[in-house]
Amino acid sequence: MSAMTDEAKIEMIRRMKAKRLRLGWSQQDLSVYLGVTWATVQRWEIQHGFPSRLALERIRSFLENNGSASMQLTPVADTECPKTLLAKAFSDA
Repeated sequence: MSAMTDEAKIEMIRRMKAKRLRLGWSQQDLSVYLGVTWATVQRWEIQHGFPSRLALERIRSFLENNGSASMQLTPVADTECPKTLLAKAFSDA
């Protein structure tokens, strides 16, 4: 993806929020789907920061997915939930 202007990022986040609301998803639901924290989604939506290049790719994929509210709420394949990572780190240590 080529570098995006701040205006383009703001528009993408606006579309992300609109789709999230249309699907009836919470910010937490979307954060799980994108593989980021709830606080990260919240910051993006109130324009207190911009997504990383990887996050922008995941948002683009979310926007291009024509699924309905039945879209799978599963973390992205290459990212694990922080609770899972902590559990693994401290199990049988």
